[in-house]
Amino acid sequence: MAIDTSGRAVAFAGVTVIISLLGMLMMRMEMVNGLAIGSAIVVTVTLLASLTLLPALLGFVGERIEVSRWRASWPPASWSWHSSGSA
Repeated sequence: MAIDTSGRAVAFAGVTVIISLLGMLMMRMEMVNGLAIGSAIVVTVTLLASLTLLPALLGFVGERIEVSRWRASWPPASWSWHSSGSA
């Protein structure tokens, strides 16, 4: 169910971006037209890959995905609000 709803959210977001990019064609400027069409093509290819290729690859890998469980404290002890050297 989570994959179904996230897929719909990705599709809706991608289509919204494509429509807004193609809306730039109404400005009728040559440079903007080229950028709008090129960007819309890139978003379309990325959208199709994220909706088809990524789930297929994750299904192929299955349980063999290594999920690291990092149990360090946050923020790391090496981070400090004070300077390490004397000024």
